[in-house]
Amino acid sequence: TVEFINEEGCSSFSQEFQLNTLDISERSESSFKVYPNPSRGDLMLETDQQVDRIELYSLDGILVKEVSNPSRVIELNDLSEALYLLRIFGESEVETLKLNVLRD
Repeated sequence: TVEFINEEGCSSFSQEFQLNTLDISERSESSFKVYPNPSRGDLMLETDQQVDRIELYSLDGILVKEVSNPSRVIELNDLSEALYLLRIFGESEVETLKLNVLRD
């Protein structure tokens, strides 16, 4: 339960809710290996499972690249230097990783 207090000092309470967090120690080992990171060009993807697609998002949540049935080499030459979120959609899991793209 969370207590809200407005500018006049009146308070109200939220309904009860449960907050779950994922501690680093709780995270299972990834079945996706992505390298190099940071990358200056092509990105290598290694996994034992079939990858249906990958999505790259800018940090403000805009989808900037989507590749269906990607090969093990993903071209990043069309991306600007920035930090991205890489979502990998495998046959049994979806994982989101940080990816840093550098330019010379």
